[in-house]
Amino acid sequence: RLKEIINVAKKIKTPSLAIHLQRDVSTDQNIMREVQSSIEHTTLEHVMLKSEIYYDPNPEETIIHDDEEMIELYKIAPSMEDELPLHELSPWLLRFQLDDNKIMERRLNIEEIRDKIYSFYKGLVSIMHTDINSQEVVMRIRMKKFEKDAEDELQILKNLEGELLKSMSLKGYPEITKVYAKTIDYPYYDEETGASKKTKKNHWMLETDGVALAKVMNETYVEFKKTTSNDINEIFTVLGIEAVRQSILNELRTVLNAYSIYVNYRHIAVL
Repeated sequence: RLKEIINVAKKIKTPSLAIHLQRDVSTDQNIMREVQSSIEHTTLEHVMLKSEIYYDPNPEETIIHDDEEMIELYKIAPSMEDELPLHELSPWLLRFQLDDNKIMERRLNIEEIRDKIYSFYKGLVSIMHTDINSQEVVMRIRMKKFEKDAEDELQILKNLEGELLKSMSLKGYPEITKVYAKTIDYPYYDEETGASKKTKKNHWMLETDGVALAKVMNETYVEFKKTTSNDINEIFTVLGIEAVRQSILNELRTVLNAYSIYVNYRHIAVL
């Protein structure tokens, strides 16, 4: 890490942000979770239990017993977003079983996921899904029928499955793969005695795997003045050369303090 700091490495091993929340909301766990979910990158794979492909030739019926009630409900009240006529749908079916707990944990809902898929593949797919409160949260996706043989259509559906699970972003920033929460002390001055004290450990902050400083600084409830990155090149791009100077000093002190090594400021300032 010391070499990375001194050489101002362009690619560091563990890029990370330290995200502070605005002081008036930093004790609110719900707001912390909201910020965490809005930053952490989420794809369909993160909320998935099971993905299956079936040959289910009749769009008005189904060979899957568990989905019969859903089909009947859609016959009574068809989806307003669906633009494809039934006779244009492929006989191949992509069926996702989703984890309702993970969906709620990531502050998503089934309708958001459906709308995101429609926006990516407008006019190419038809989607049916259960309610988030159902015993099983299921999404059925059919593609538009192509003038190809069955094997080609199946391969196209498999490609779609891969894109939906790994490439399509539902929420957050692709640069940030994981966000961790922890509590910290904030120093303050006692108005009566003037002594420096620390608050109880009930203020939340976030740390990330991956960096996207400019994007995160614009998030609601984020205290942009205290939020920092350990990627010096990103700090230069976002905040400029003076911020880089201070960041190098801070990072050097952090590394040296971890090993209880004291170096006088004047020696570090020479750098």
